[in-house]
Amino acid sequence: MTNHHDALFRHVFADPEHAAALFRAALPPDLVESIDWSTLELAPGSPVDDKLSAVHCDLLFSVRLRVSGRQLAVLCEHKSWLVELLSFFMLRHAVRYWEQCVQAVPGEPLPDLVALVVYHGVRPFRAAAEIGGAPPGSDVPLSLVALRPQFRFLLDDLSSASEVAIRARAGAPAATLALLCLRELAYTDHPLDALGRWRDLLAAVHATRPGALDPFLRYAHLVTDVPCADLARTVGSLLGDDAMKSVMSTGEKLIQEGLVRGIELGRIEGRELGKAEGKVEGKAEGKAEGLLAGKRDLLVQQLEGRFGALPGECVVRIAQATSERLDCWALRLLRAATLADVFA
Repeated sequence: MTNHHDALFRHVFADPEHAAALFRAALPPDLVESIDWSTLELAPGSPVDDKLSAVHCDLLFSVRLRVSGRQLAVLCEHKSWLVELLSFFMLRHAVRYWEQCVQAVPGEPLPDLVALVVYHGVRPFRAAAEIGGAPPGSDVPLSLVALRPQFRFLLDDLSSASEVAIRARAGAPAATLALLCLRELAYTDHPLDALGRWRDLLAAVHATRPGALDPFLRYAHLVTDVPCADLARTVGSLLGDDAMKSVMSTGEKLIQEGLVRGIELGRIEGRELGKAEGKVEGKAEGKAEGLLAGKRDLLVQQLEGRFGALPGECVVRIAQATSERLDCWALRLLRAATLADVFA
């Protein structure tokens, strides 16, 4: 299930140019030097496995080594919260990729593979980055340790990287801006100040093509509590009227999406909005009801994407909640470690 962080990450880093900048900063220097970066391409069918909804792999790239021409796969997973047994799930992605290779070209050697996790959660990353080795203080014989499957992923921990360090990475403005947005916007109490510091990046992205800023503005709408009008004024003061119009357009699109989700939910639940669909679409009360239902639906999706299936009591509370209470829970979700933290 895609959340707001995933959407921005995939939009930006599905571009091989931006992905190359990300990989150059995270992979070991000798490996970086041995890769022919002109061959980097997004693999068909990326992400690898939609069935692993809670921990699916975000992006899969293929590239070739400079001298031998040997193929190298790069599995790239983005995380905004800590996941138990993440190393196991990354290994599972790798095995599924190799299964696809075996089925496609039987008898050929398995391609080399590197797994990368990009993390930007509010808490420091403490999950194990590898499978194998003896547990601390255990009496496991060394011979058994040697027989265990060995697997390790690389970690790019944005939460421990400074803004200066992220800016120092070689990459296009869109890649740098995406990393800074992921690292900070959802967690800071002053998102407009952050946008002000990133004026140069915003301007550079805005200048590339019409609508280039839209995914970033959408992300800012969805992960902060800044009203659309305030965001529009800030971006307008930084970049001009065209950018301000993009903010307002993005806000209108989100409203329409909320209406659509509300109408769909109303059909399922037999609510009044579903009965009146197509009759009073422009009425203010219909818009408000659609937005409220859309908020409820979106919050359920976000909670299930992070914590799994919701208990019945949580579903009931969301269905009965006011718009203000839904906003409060959505903000808590950004920093919550458990489901109980959201509803405390």
